[in-house]
Amino acid sequence: MVESPFQIGDIVKLRDRYHENGRYAIVIEINRAESFGDGGWISFDYLVMNEKEQLIHITESCVEVVYSRIIRKK
Repeated sequence: MVESPFQIGDIVKLRDRYHENGRYAIVIEINRAESFGDGGWISFDYLVMNEKEQLIHITESCVEVVYSRIIRKK
């Protein structure tokens, strides 16, 4: 099963070209879309809150660095 590269609670720094939306954000929600069968695909988008307290949707290509990750016990 393909997992998201980010987890809820991750603090991320956005790439320079996205700084109009803020420099840093926290992942609030992970949305997964998939298509099954031949040529199937899986994609993720993320609802994040930036330091301006705005909720925005991003993809993983918008992220430059993941600064912290909540460690979960399994």
